[in-house]
Amino acid sequence: QEELSPNNANKRSMDWLALCCLVHNCVTSLASVVLAIGWATCAMNRRTGLRFMRKQAGKPPPIESGGQVAFVMPVKGTHSHSEASWLSQVNRHGYHGKVECIFVVQERSDPAYRLLLQMQADGRLPTDGVRVLVAGLTARTSQKLHNLIYAIERIAESTEYVLMLDDDMMLHPGAVAQLAHELHDPDVLAASGNSC
Repeated sequence: QEELSPNNANKRSMDWLALCCLVHNCVTSLASVVLAIGWATCAMNRRTGLRFMRKQAGKPPPIESGGQVAFVMPVKGTHSHSEASWLSQVNRHGYHGKVECIFVVQERSDPAYRLLLQMQADGRLPTDGVRVLVAGLTARTSQKLHNLIYAIERIAESTEYVLMLDDDMMLHPGAVAQLAHELHDPDVLAASGNSC
């Protein structure tokens, strides 16, 4: 029978410590492998998506005009590219059907409200088919969500598709036509310009 001496106790605690280190290293290595596989899979999916988008970019958007589209753009303040973004959304969407553009702000004192009205007054932004709404301050939700809901409740009855756009994005010509084309399929409920 083995005698319990301080040397044996130290040896056992060292064995236990070595075993813990070994298990820790194995678990860390396994987690690293799983993480590497996940990253590789994401990279492959992204590469496939980019290849698909490049292939689609070479194709012209569908020309046929579809149902009426409403663009809803919640706006807050202005920045250096506000005017260019808004003109892009109103004029360069590439959709051949009827379009209604609705900009919605929280309050009349917002600089965006004044700039949008000025752009309409001097002809840079059309008055036909472009509306600027004031949603008012929200009490229960985020202001952006409140603005979106306020505008959506006021779109034309004949509107078939609603596109919610950030006010600072520049639209690719034909993007709206492509989204409307995708939504024309009765099995499709929503479409996004983002690659997932």
